[in-house]
Amino acid sequence: MKTAVVYIAGGESYCWDAEESCNSVKLHNPNLPCILATDEKYSIPPVYDEIIHMPNRRYPQSMWYLDSVRYCNHAFEELSGRYDSLLFLDTDTYCDAPLDDMLRLVERFDIAVSHGVSRHTTGKVSDIPDAFPEFEIGVMLVQANEHVHNLFRDWLDLYEAHPDVYGNNDQGPLRDALWLNKYINMYILAEEYHARWGFGVCVVSQVRILHGRTCGDDQYPNSRAAKEINSVGGRRLFRPGGVWWRPVKGEGKFKE
Repeated sequence: MKTAVVYIAGGESYCWDAEESCNSVKLHNPNLPCILATDEKYSIPPVYDEIIHMPNRRYPQSMWYLDSVRYCNHAFEELSGRYDSLLFLDTDTYCDAPLDDMLRLVERFDIAVSHGVSRHTTGKVSDIPDAFPEFEIGVMLVQANEHVHNLFRDWLDLYEAHPDVYGNNDQGPLRDALWLNKYINMYILAEEYHARWGFGVCVVSQVRILHGRTCGDDQYPNSRAAKEINSVGGRRLFRPGGVWWRPVKGEGKFKE
């Protein structure tokens, strides 16, 4: 399948924020095109294979995620005729390995996402059980098919109809849209494919994609976390500061 990575970036700072992520993807996946969808018209780093210019924002800055969902729809409609699948990545992600194995999921599923770290962060409009929580948007692999097109439209329509319920939070309307779309074939990613390491994660194999902001004083970027989390193998718990538990003899403390 022909796949592209897509970044949705609002404004100059996020276009540059995604530069490290884009470079990390290209380092391990040189044949995977990286596309930026943005409303920024001037200051864009020259690392992307293509720029898709988004329409002007419709909503105030305090509701950025509503425009972000609009942009996801625009990007999907622009690219679905040219690609079989799309991997949406947040600008603060980092790739530390080839993604071929992960991308094969679209041979079987319409969408692959991970559970929301905080599970329930905003309201809902459907009668959804807590056992079906919110899902992270930061790593989202989709087939470019009609089922996903309908899902994305419902995601936006629900958000625009109920901004008072969801607030500045795109996970809530996606949760409702996934619950209502009975034909979506969904897969839940393991944490190795979307490690929100700043919250602490439990992993076993090599972590492919990390997602997090610098902790504290710029001394703990994604690249450092990637080096540390993948410095040892096997079942391990990780938080900023290194591996702090693993099922081996000894204290299990991460060593530089």
